[in-house]
Amino acid sequence: MASVVQAVTRNPLRTAQIVLAIISIALSASILGTAADTYRVYKQQSSGMNPWWLPLWPDHFDTSSTPALIGTGAAILILNLVFVVVSLFPRIPIVQSPKLSGLFTMLVAVPSFLLSLFGIIFAHVLNTHAGGNTQRDTIQTWTCRFKNAHPMDGGLEIQSNMSNESFGRLCTESMFSFYGLIPLMVLQFTMIIVALVGWRQPVLTLPRSTGGSKEMDSSREGTPSDAP
Repeated sequence: MASVVQAVTRNPLRTAQIVLAIISIALSASILGTAADTYRVYKQQSSGMNPWWLPLWPDHFDTSSTPALIGTGAAILILNLVFVVVSLFPRIPIVQSPKLSGLFTMLVAVPSFLLSLFGIIFAHVLNTHAGGNTQRDTIQTWTCRFKNAHPMDGGLEIQSNMSNESFGRLCTESMFSFYGLIPLMVLQFTMIIVALVGWRQPVLTLPRSTGGSKEMDSSREGTPSDAP
């Protein structure tokens, strides 16, 4: 374990890449979790004939953006997890060679960057055109529009799974899973830049500890020199 930490900390660029990948893992896992929960609640309540999900008009909703966000978050999570695991083993030839290390970083960061960019564009297009000429809504636009709406008071107690009680949470989760891709894309782009810098400066490493040499020098200074 000590050798792993020493090998990582001696290379600032590799350390930066691992930190960026770990942050990306946490963010992509959050995106995956929120998008999956949003889609689960939608499927559960719509199949349960919740009137707020228009069971008589199921084609009103275009939910393709939510599975796309789930797949994007899962793919980026797996790619960065593999990157961190491989980077923590300094004996692997990919890690030892600066060129191969940079290439491996690009193989992880470039697809992750493109996936996050695709997810942003795809979800944005669907959300922008929701309620327009297509007369369709996404989960995000529908829940955010009606999260504060109240049904007519008929004196009847309405169950939570037959109301819009969860719309506020679903609106927040769907917005997070969408806007969370923006900083995730920035993180992956930064990893690409760091990999390119590593190619230009492959020998950028921190010097090893010189504690042993300092002790030897001090011992030499403490020894009196022989008189001629």
